[in-house]
Amino acid sequence: MINNTELSKLTFGCEPLGGTDWGKVDIDAIYKAINRAVERGINVFDVADVYGLGKAEIELSKALGSFRKDAFIITKFGVRWEKSNFGGRAFTYMDSSPSYLIKALHDSLKRLKIDAIPLYLIHWPDNKINIEETIIALEKVKSEGKIMNYGISNFFSESTFLLFNDFNISAFQGPINLIDYKKSDLIFKQAKKQNITTFSYSPLAQGLFTGKYDSSSRFDQSDRRHRLIHFQPEHWEKNNKILNILNKLSIKYNRPISQIAIRWVIDNCKIDSVVVSAKNVDQVDSNIDSLEFTLQQEDIDKLNISVGYPAGAACN
Repeated sequence: MINNTELSKLTFGCEPLGGTDWGKVDIDAIYKAINRAVERGINVFDVADVYGLGKAEIELSKALGSFRKDAFIITKFGVRWEKSNFGGRAFTYMDSSPSYLIKALHDSLKRLKIDAIPLYLIHWPDNKINIEETIIALEKVKSEGKIMNYGISNFFSESTFLLFNDFNISAFQGPINLIDYKKSDLIFKQAKKQNITTFSYSPLAQGLFTGKYDSSSRFDQSDRRHRLIHFQPEHWEKNNKILNILNKLSIKYNRPISQIAIRWVIDNCKIDSVVVSAKNVDQVDSNIDSLEFTLQQEDIDKLNISVGYPAGAACN
């Protein structure tokens, strides 16, 4: 909950709406998935200005239609881009300066077609900028009614604790899944202690925990997974150990392994809302169906042991 707004336990991740970095994407199918998500009670949608270089925000606004006024939209700024004159990927770099914040916010409001952003996040740390200046600027645009809340994403150093103490930060977002939890675990714990709303992303590790891929899988150059570490050959021995446990639990609970992986984040880590993408209606239905059951503690412990997370210990 943020400012008395009830948040759905799952947040619809909208990065694929940008149409890049995920291989072939059917935007119409994602529109239908978003409509189904709304029908089934999802009210939180996560996007960023850099996704598709602004395209994802535009497409999200179109997909939500009139519901955009009631949706709790999270967007982010701080990754600036310059389009290449020769085609290919844009050049990106961090810029969380107050001056760029004003420009980025104006552009996001225009693309999203809303008057105020419910939650505005600094996407990544920018070591060139004094973070206090950025937060003062966030406070200013909040007082002007252009954003309702602000927070931080992907801040993993212990200095983040000072930000929690010194500023009115409403939310923290970071990755949590069975192979990527260590760098943000302590930050999530502290956020929970200070009643800061938590959003985790990538519960399926970019599709690894859907069960659709194995060591023989190959990705197109337009799909970022061709370069992600955990899809490289040397990591499949570790991946398969986790996938074997997920498969056994899938049989036990009569649920797809993707739901088991999402459930682990919810049951073990006590995150307020888990960001998960869906490219079609079937995927969004499956994601939401993960809310219909819980994992037994003994099964959570099995997964924790398999990844080196202490048995019986929760992220909170």
